[in-house]
Amino acid sequence: TTHLQPSQKLHLYQRVHLAVVTIEIISVRRGNPVITEEEFPEWVLSSAYGFGEHSTEARKIQIRGTTELGRTFGAFNNGKIVGTASTHSLEMTIPGGVLGLAYVDWVAVLPIHRRKGIFTKLTKHQFNDIRDHCEAIAGLTASESSIYGRFG
Repeated sequence: TTHLQPSQKLHLYQRVHLAVVTIEIISVRRGNPVITEEEFPEWVLSSAYGFGEHSTEARKIQIRGTTELGRTFGAFNNGKIVGTASTHSLEMTIPGGVLGLAYVDWVAVLPIHRRKGIFTKLTKHQFNDIRDHCEAIAGLTASESSIYGRFG
């Protein structure tokens, strides 16, 4: 029988614990509204934490004033919001008319939940929503532009 030293036991525990964390079920809800008014304060906090920021009550009110709940997505783990995304309905004037423009915003995943496909799931939901709204153009201001290349 092999006896483990205390530090080896801790390392083994950490590896087993990490394996358990990686199989947690992350779900992305879709509907109308996706994020309810009651969930919105938690959604704002999760988004802020995902960007490494803090949020104040004044900032929550400001964000709520520009957010369409029916186009606001959340990724959930054990009932907690761990990923966020939102789309704003805008218009773009072009020669001969106006086109609908989907402005992608607030795409963030909490640091301990990254590298699990949450960003990809949220983006796919946004693309479906943009298609459902018949918007020919989508735009965003990316804080990390390199992560968006795979989406076109």
